[in-house]
Amino acid sequence: MARDYYSGETDAERKEEVECLLAIHGITEQILAKAMQLCGPGILMFNRMEAHCESSLRMLQKENGGRPAGENVQGRDQSDKAIK
Repeated sequence: MARDYYSGETDAERKEEVECLLAIHGITEQILAKAMQLCGPGILMFNRMEAHCESSLRMLQKENGGRPAGENVQGRDQSDKAIK
C-alpha cells in the first residue's frame, strides 16, 4: 500500500482510503520517513547534478567575458558593424 501511495500510481479514491487507514494507526510519519529514505540517493544525485550545472554555467560565463548566457555575441558584433 505504501509503495502504491507514494509512487503516485494510485487513484484518488484509493489514496484517500490509504490515508484514512494510516491515520487510524498513526503511522503516516513512519511511512513517509521510509519513503524518503528509499528516495534519498536519487534526490541527492539530482542535487549534485544541479550544482554541477550551475558551476559549469558560471565558468562558461566567466570565460565568455561575463555576458549573460542568452546573449548572442555574433548578433551584437554584426549590429556594431552596421552602425559604423
